[in-house]
Amino acid sequence: MVFAKVRLDPILSAKKKIIRYKEFSRVQDSFLDINFVMDRKFSIEKFLKIVKSSSKFIADIRITDIYEGENIERNTKAVAIKIIYQDTEKTLTDDQIQEQMKNLIEKMKKEEIVLR
Repeated sequence: MVFAKVRLDPILSAKKKIIRYKEFSRVQDSFLDINFVMDRKFSIEKFLKIVKSSSKFIADIRITDIYEGENIERNTKAVAIKIIYQDTEKTLTDDQIQEQMKNLIEKMKKEEIVLR
């Protein structure tokens, strides 16, 4: 025979988490693989914030590679990313994606990050 004393007050008074969801898009996404070279000390977190802020159509950003070594300048690193673009209402055109890419490259230039 086993007895246990359980205090239910902390469980019952625990803050209830509100679940929020975002409706998924019913249109096709588009992706862009792009590679940037930056100072080795430049924060990946800051880099990703800049990428995210470059377009309202970014659904996801994935780092596919970080490289330091031969074939790039000393004290630099190359960061390859895949950007998933998606509009919830319509499929983005090639021109719209090119415009998003130009905007991203301009933002990166301000941080002395260059396209590889």
